[in-house]
Amino acid sequence: SLRDDGGIRVINRGFNETNGEWKQAIGRAYVTGAADVGALKVSFFGPFYGGYNIIALDRDGYRWAMVCGPSRDYLWILARSPRLDREVYRQLVARARQLGFAVEGLIEVRQVPEAH
Repeated sequence: SLRDDGGIRVINRGFNETNGEWKQAIGRAYVTGAADVGALKVSFFGPFYGGYNIIALDRDGYRWAMVCGPSRDYLWILARSPRLDREVYRQLVARARQLGFAVEGLIEVRQVPEAH
């Protein structure tokens, strides 16, 4: 959601299967270039920001995005639903490989139903 200062409120959530608990961190992000480029700086810890670059996006339904940091050391394939179509995932991995990412290090996270 949008922040009063023009930034974006970011919620990073994950489920720890070992202890059965959800963890959440709230951060803030700001556009760093042209609004249509998809380059942000994101912070979860005070004045420290990291690059967040959207390098592929489902422009029709915003069902998935492929995101990297400022280098090729970090890559995420994100989806709105717990399961991403296998063919879409395969195509995104192939695209990441073409862009020079070490896709052998990608970890597919098994999603669990959200429990509140």
